[in-house]
Amino acid sequence: MLYIILLLAVFSAPAFHYILGRPRFVPDPENEPGEMKVSILIPARNEETNIAFLLDSISTQSMAPHEVIVVDDGSTDRTAKVANEHGARVVKPKEK
Repeated sequence: MLYIILLLAVFSAPAFHYILGRPRFVPDPENEPGEMKVSILIPARNEETNIAFLLDSISTQSMAPHEVIVVDDGSTDRTAKVANEHGARVVKPKEK
């Protein structure tokens, strides 16, 4: 049984690669060729003590994000203010 599974894995991997090909990204006509824009969406609720560390870490990455959006889901602390101070755009979901 194990040999059958191994044979299937060995023969199916190249078939999937042949059929699906390698991953492709659709270029954005507004960007330079080869340039990608990345947006980061962070859901947060009462993360005043942690959000600053996260946003500082994001800012030190080698690929700078196009935008950082923090979704403040009803925080009762200073999560939104701290996120704004670190350059993130803060949005609040609408109440139902």
